Amino acid sequence: QASAQHRHAATSQRPNIPPLAMVSIVSMAGEELLTLELKDFDVAEQLKMEVAKYLDVASCQLITSSGDAFDDAQLLEAKSDESRQRLTAVVSTEDPLLQMLDLQDVDGTLHGAPRAALRRMALMVGEKMLKAACSLLQRAADRRIYKVDWPFDVLEAPPAFAPGFCTISPHLPVIPAKTPVILVPNSTGSTVTRYVSEEPTTAAEVITLCSRSFPPEVERELLRSPKAREINAREVFATATVKQYSAQEIVIELGHEFC
Repeated sequence: QASAQHRHAATSQRPNIPPLAMVSIVSMAGEELLTLELKDFDVAEQLKMEVAKYLDVASCQLITSSGDAFDDAQLLEAKSDESRQRLTAVVSTEDPLLQMLDLQDVDGTLHGAPRAALRRMALMVGEKMLKAACSLLQRAADRRIYKVDWPFDVLEAPPAFAPGFCTISPHLPVIPAKTPVILVPNSTGSTVTRYVSEEPTTAAEVITLCSRSFPPEVERELLRSPKAREINAREVFATATVKQYSAQEIVIELGHEFC
């Protein structure tokens, strides 16, 4: 009986939320993407994170059908107003990765394929582009030209791949805007760095980011190391290896190579 009273007391303290209070998430084009129960979310940021997870993007913005920002006040009002059983939230479906590769316009229009298919293609090609940019860092002295093919026959190559391949130049964007980048040194005692840019990051900017952990004093210390003396190394180069490439996070491991 005490347990039943405790449950009743706990229940009576909860907000009076309509059992079927729902929110419909729709795209800018009016396509309904998913429907969620409002009781599962305490703050608007939780709802945004859930929608971003569904869309497989790092973040997203929600607005109401009247054009107001969907915030905590909007969420609380929708949860407490029993006369409004369903709320509509419009998600801004801009995808920085797709836009970097010219597979989506700034207004959210997709080019040539459904979002899921475009995302799979973009992730594959985007990772290759970043790996090629990291190779520029490792082999800068070789003056080598790196190219990435567009391997998909089902979709016409975007402008950057117009001849069927993309040349990795210093000014070419290789990391989408707003995507967190984690730089992880492979040596003990070094600091992990987190980087996020509101604009796409170019190959040259990637090289600069990775080179910051490899100043001249570190280079001189490495050349005096037992390993360098053992192989009679005369030079040492910074290296960068892509360990993870996703819409949510990119991880690059930093290291060095003797020659």
